[in-house]
Amino acid sequence: MIPLELLTGGISFALGAATKIIAMKMEMKHAEQKALLQKAGIVHEVRKFGTQDLNFAWTRRVIALTLLAIVASPVWAPFIGDIMNIPIAVAIPVVDETNTSVLWGMFSYTDKVMAYKHITTITYLPEYNHYFFAVIGMYFGVNKK
Repeated sequence: MIPLELLTGGISFALGAATKIIAMKMEMKHAEQKALLQKAGIVHEVRKFGTQDLNFAWTRRVIALTLLAIVASPVWAPFIGDIMNIPIAVAIPVVDETNTSVLWGMFSYTDKVMAYKHITTITYLPEYNHYFFAVIGMYFGVNKK
């Protein structure tokens, strides 16, 4: 049997350790909140500078529109090339499936290989949505008030 002194000492040690851990966690959270508030002040100053400096705004617009043009180029490049009678091919990924039979059809399996197909028409893939939204998100940003 455990002596009573060890039991009460162990319980008080565990409670003291738990209290100390909770206090350390609260101190870390307080330091984190303080750092976030300081960072928010810096971000506010940068935003205030950005609204006052017109060159900064135009630079930001040019960068965003350039990124949007680069991201959208697989969509509009074949169309522009078609108008100008220049063949522009875009490689899009497709899954090439090959069915293989072994031992006179007793065993068969499908081999899937990623291949690229070149097309010269307007392309639109669901992945392009992610690129468009990323550029729009970088341009407009997230404004939480």
